[in-house]
Amino acid sequence: MSLEEQLSYDTVNLSVDGTSISAQSIENGSFILSPVPIGTYTITAFKEGFTKCKITDINVIPGQTTTISGPIQLNKPPEPPTGLEVSYLSSNSVSVTWDSSISKDVVGYNIYYGAHSDQINNKLNSSLITNQINNAWEFTGTLQN
Repeated sequence: MSLEEQLSYDTVNLSVDGTSISAQSIENGSFILSPVPIGTYTITAFKEGFTKCKITDINVIPGQTTTISGPIQLNKPPEPPTGLEVSYLSSNSVSVTWDSSISKDVVGYNIYYGAHSDQINNKLNSSLITNQINNAWEFTGTLQN
């Protein structure tokens, strides 16, 4: 197991998708998920402050211990953009500008909106926003009800 910028691999939560079977890793990153019925599964690994990792096609065979051979890599999510500004152009049209994330692996942005802060699930843009204008990002879009 590997956690970006971490020396200890404890308290990673792991679960077998579609079941109630779960476990937490110990300091060296090892874990035991048991009892898992015979079959093929996906395991999800997650830890607060890191992106989730899904390990697919894990085959559980009767009478054998199943070992995950590939790495389980949890990375830190990219830093958010800064300097966000929203201008209303009309009752259903907005212009959004922002400064780039300092994270080097960000290749573009999506903009989401909603009626309330706990309902941000409408995507404003139809494709990834990748064009910068004057070293900043800008997008104008129409809000849908």
